[in-house]
Amino acid sequence: MVLEHGWAYGSKGHALDSKEVLVAVSTGAHLADYQLGSKQNHTINEYLLPLFSTFTSTRMKILKLA
Repeated sequence: MVLEHGWAYGSKGHALDSKEVLVAVSTGAHLADYQLGSKQNHTINEYLLPLFSTFTSTRMKILKLA
């Protein structure tokens, strides 16, 4: 229900506009395991792509660590 059309997105959905979001991930594995051709065969960013697409489509502000 949070991502409902007309509330979080769409021409009348602005509830999440400019809300800040920060994603922190802990895998318990080596970064090398999250590369193309490695154990996981995908980067961490590839796994997170659906989340970032949602943040973008709801006009959220994605924070980055300095």
